[in-house]
Amino acid sequence: MSIFEYVMVLVSVVLSLGLTHLLSGFGALVQGGGRVKFSALHALWAAMCLLLTFDMWLSLWGLRDLQAWSLPVLLIVFASTVVLYLFAMFVTPAASEEPRDLYQFHLDNRRGYAVAMGVYLVIGAILNATLTRQFEGVNASIPVMLGLLALAWFVPARWAQWVSALGLFATLVGYFALYLPQISM
Repeated sequence: MSIFEYVMVLVSVVLSLGLTHLLSGFGALVQGGGRVKFSALHALWAAMCLLLTFDMWLSLWGLRDLQAWSLPVLLIVFASTVVLYLFAMFVTPAASEEPRDLYQFHLDNRRGYAVAMGVYLVIGAILNATLTRQFEGVNASIPVMLGLLALAWFVPARWAQWVSALGLFATLVGYFALYLPQISM
């Protein structure tokens, strides 16, 4: 077993736990039926969490040829997976028999998942700049995304929440369209 495979086992476990939480939370919301007031805004944030989890898993392929894994590299890779797990925890409401308004849930919890996403983006920028070099140019979008996260953090108005979420989602879709086709064996 290579060191890459060894590290990917741990990374995959943590990412799987986050995905499990996200998907089981979605299932619980669907089961809640009429007790749950749907929010497209909240769904967009949950979709971004799902996309970033996929991004982390797929982006690590760029480290497959790394022969020596220093402690800082291991810690930064592990930290990014933990941050994504926390993002999944923050964006997923706890199962409840009580009525649930997902827009209000978003307003109450947006700061937690905005911080998690921001930390993930900063860690990703560090990995892109220093190790993978697989997605050169992508770091230019990070300041814009951090600005949109700050908007979501500081301005609770509906328009600001939508501008932030749509801007972030559009940037992520652009990232996937431009950079993921470049992944090669």
